[in-house]
Amino acid sequence: QKCYEVGANWMNEVNLDPPAMTPTLQWMEEHYLKSDISDANRYKNLWVFTGLDSLIQTFKRARENYLSGFTMAAQPPLAPALFEVNSGGDRIALSWTSEAETTPGFSGYQITRLKFRPDTTVFMYSLDDGKIIDVDNTVAKIWELPPGTTTLEDMTANRGFDYYYYLQAYDDGSNNDGKILYSSVFLTRTNSPAFLRRPPGTLTDIRIVPNPYNLKTLQYGEPGKDRIMFLNIPPICTIRIFTERGDLIKTIEHTDGSGDEAWNSVTSSRQVVVSGLYIAHFETPDGESAIRKFVIIR
Repeated sequence: QKCYEVGANWMNEVNLDPPAMTPTLQWMEEHYLKSDISDANRYKNLWVFTGLDSLIQTFKRARENYLSGFTMAAQPPLAPALFEVNSGGDRIALSWTSEAETTPGFSGYQITRLKFRPDTTVFMYSLDDGKIIDVDNTVAKIWELPPGTTTLEDMTANRGFDYYYYLQAYDDGSNNDGKILYSSVFLTRTNSPAFLRRPPGTLTDIRIVPNPYNLKTLQYGEPGKDRIMFLNIPPICTIRIFTERGDLIKTIEHTDGSGDEAWNSVTSSRQVVVSGLYIAHFETPDGESAIRKFVIIR
């Protein structure tokens, strides 16, 4: 959270409150910060320098704990050994194994779904008041599930968006003086996107969405701002995209058996396409084909 907060404040030059000064920070400032540095850069660099203090404090505490014979008795529940996420036509199906339920005090599962990105950021930082909003409901959705549950069908996903999930098992707090412990998110976090897939269509059913494409509309959100969807396409086909004058700029092999395919508006040479009229040619393995035109406005 501090990383997002400092980065947003630095970028927008607001809420430039430096950290509390320590001897380490004062030494770092004297030796590594130029006298004519901007307020925003001084603020950002001082917060980065606090990492040195944190490292020193961590090692000191570790050494003190070791010398005192301290051991970490409380352990979180086991993370499920298997966590599967499968995209479907009208839902995304999740399933997992139940090793966590053998843990003393096991109380349930928490599943977090993130839209757009595969990290664990479920909060939003407000530039206006410099405060963290714990759960940003525009990108995050959370389910609490009871013991004995090993499946979930997400019926709330929207077509055209990427979704990422992570599953945590948690206890009732009896192992740690009332504080609930969660299994690590990194053991179950998905790194490949899940998304709704239409059933396959035919060459006559094909649609291109959005058409016209306009960069300002952000139909699939900021991370998917360049996305164009080819919908109701045959289960297996080759999609070739041409410029108005007939130059082939991209070939996509659609092989997953669904009726959806996405294109990020980038050519085979990894160049973002410019405004103009484009032609999409769809060809099935048996040689049948169809053509659709679409407009890009950047």
